[in-house]
Amino acid sequence: MDVNAAEQRYEELQSDYFIAISDFLEMVDLEGFPNEASGERKPWLVCLIPEAAQQLVLVGGVRSKFSVSTIDRIWILAGVHYSETELNALFVESLRGQSLEPIFSPAMRVTARTSLEEGDTEEPYVPVAPLCTALYEAGVGLSNEVAKPRLGSVDWGDFTQILLRKLTADGHVGDEDRELALARDLGL
Repeated sequence: MDVNAAEQRYEELQSDYFIAISDFLEMVDLEGFPNEASGERKPWLVCLIPEAAQQLVLVGGVRSKFSVSTIDRIWILAGVHYSETELNALFVESLRGQSLEPIFSPAMRVTARTSLEEGDTEEPYVPVAPLCTALYEAGVGLSNEVAKPRLGSVDWGDFTQILLRKLTADGHVGDEDRELALARDLGL
């Protein structure tokens, strides 16, 4: 797929994602956050509101033993060095064949909802929108496909690791982050 086609595909997907999020937020304003019993209301979308997704990235990163300053640095660097289309392609590739159950679990929906109810107004990291778009595409795809065997599962903390690996491979990080990437790959 050429660059222009990839960018156009991403823009179309992002537009669909923003429409779905906007519709979801309008419904939330009218009826409150959806409960788990209503299937058509897609309660998992609460995890894909950019401000909520940023909080989930931070929570997941800390649970994965990243410091908040490291998470900030990695996500900000990724936003500087890669376009949204490149970031989306990276996230789409990392989600392929993975279970999204930990991403959209009830605990994550509660964390996302709590974050939104607190009224967090911090501007999300640039890579959060491409991540949300990739998760939206995977989430919508899951509801329309026959269940497939999964390679494993992905967690919110994994996305910081994915960005760290990409930044390291492309030479965009300093020695400290290269050492961190190596240590994490070795399981230290």
